[in-house]
Amino acid sequence: MREIIEATRFRPVQGRMKVFIIDEVHMLSRNAFNALLKTLEEPPEQAAFIFATTELRKVPVTVLSRCQRFDLRRISQTELVDLFRSITEKEHVHLSDDALALVARAADGSVRDGLSLLDQAIAHGSEHTGSDGVIGAQVISDMLGLADREVVLDMLEAVLTGKTTQVLNLMDAAYSRGADPRLVLGDMLELVHTISRLRVDPGLINAAEMSEAERVRGGQIASAMTVPVLMRTWQMLLKGAQELEYAPDRRAAADMVLIRLCYVADLPSPEEVVRRLVDEGETHNEAIPPIDSPLKEQKQTTHIISQAVPDKIQEREHVCLEEPRASDSVLLPSFKPMPKTWREAVALVQNSAPILHGHLRCAVHEVSFKPGEIVMRVEKSVPTNIARQFSQILEEATERP
Repeated sequence: MREIIEATRFRPVQGRMKVFIIDEVHMLSRNAFNALLKTLEEPPEQAAFIFATTELRKVPVTVLSRCQRFDLRRISQTELVDLFRSITEKEHVHLSDDALALVARAADGSVRDGLSLLDQAIAHGSEHTGSDGVIGAQVISDMLGLADREVVLDMLEAVLTGKTTQVLNLMDAAYSRGADPRLVLGDMLELVHTISRLRVDPGLINAAEMSEAERVRGGQIASAMTVPVLMRTWQMLLKGAQELEYAPDRRAAADMVLIRLCYVADLPSPEEVVRRLVDEGETHNEAIPPIDSPLKEQKQTTHIISQAVPDKIQEREHVCLEEPRASDSVLLPSFKPMPKTWREAVALVQNSAPILHGHLRCAVHEVSFKPGEIVMRVEKSVPTNIARQFSQILEEATERP
């Protein structure tokens, strides 16, 4: 950095200005940035700086405030494919449309990265061209460690339908061809994202960057699957991809992720479970006789004793019923669970009264505890009505005195 600052003091020998281009400027040390600040505050007339970075947040604010910022947008896959096709024509190399699409997708909107991958594809494909002299998509997939797009679609469809054996066989075949399990799960994540977008916006099926396989088979999967199922698949694949980074064997970890996905394929969604519970509850409530039922007028009384109810409460609880018949159902009174320890009793207060919960945790000490009776020692700093508040909340939570 000292050499650069020293060079800015002298006028250029050729040309009108000296232009210093520093790539990945966020890698500079703090001392280097501090040394550069003075020059950026009062730049010489004959010098200009161009900073390039992919990590803008790592550049100090003092440097950013002295620069003009230009954000370079990503290039679409369609434009990248057209650019790579024109380059291969000038180099007298032939790549199939699917192969160019794979290179453009792997470039992720970057022309520089895409050109590097294209050079690698041309060098790698010169020895693996087909009979017609065209480098196919399979060659690019092997070079990038990817599975074929159709194979990934087959795997995703097998996962969503719970076909464990089929999806494991497909993974075995892709792994034997050199596909990276981490990239395979990444391709499945990308497909789930594409199918989810097709589900919520069917008009995207006519987008130019959509491949024929995604347009046909992806549209079929999108129409057959619900949004909650796709969201669940996305979350599990995302979690599984993170697990692969820490697993000692990526191949085994990928199998476990796929087995987990197949296992939940036939499970109902949380909404369906809640709906079933509500429906069953309504059906059960219809069998309960109303309060004004003629059963109250019967003279004979049947006592119902529950082992979970304290003895004093058991003596008072009774229900007037007629002599039970074979078709009758005897309904037992239900009680909410009684806290068994001081800690459980204090936990019941946490959500409904957080201030009271703080006092109980910090300024109240347990002397003795048993269900229905609590003896505690209170410090002087707490409110005087803390016992009444505590008792009221416990009675509401347990429905018992």
